Amino acid sequence: MGWKGARQAAKQYGGNSGGMFVKLKDGDRITVLFGGTPHICRKHWDESEGRSVHCDGGECCDKHGPARSSYLSYCHDDKGNLMVWEMSHTLFEMISEELEDEGFDSFVQVKRKGERKNTRYSVTARGSADKKQIGDLMADVEESEPLTTLGGKPLGTAANAAPLDDEDVPF
Repeated sequence: MGWKGARQAAKQYGGNSGGMFVKLKDGDRITVLFGGTPHICRKHWDESEGRSVHCDGGECCDKHGPARSSYLSYCHDDKGNLMVWEMSHTLFEMISEELEDEGFDSFVQVKRKGERKNTRYSVTARGSADKKQIGDLMADVEESEPLTTLGGKPLGTAANAAPLDDEDVPF
């Protein structure tokens, strides 16, 4: 599926959550090329463990309440380093829209302003990748652990089995 159609497939899941290997602080910016199929990941905050736990849509929802959705994707930074980005629903929508408008082979620059719930992002396409850059990214994605090992499910195939919390939490 790739990124083409990903935003439409994500609409059934609602929104929310983020923060994995790509970490942006207030004022940071990064330019990346996304590859592979975005995955959805649902989590609950577990007070007793002091961390997020994966949601399976079963008894965990009775214990923890509505889940938050985040989106996982592989990307290359502007130096060709493979990274995993877990992003909020809002940022996923912004990136998806920019890729739909500018082309799915576009580099995307993401800037972060603010902290916690006062975080705002800006997303701007920064030119198209060439065939070698796309090929290198896809080869890295193929050689990597599947995003399912991080609790993700490919967009378009994941069942929406959990009640969702619509509050968007930037990380």
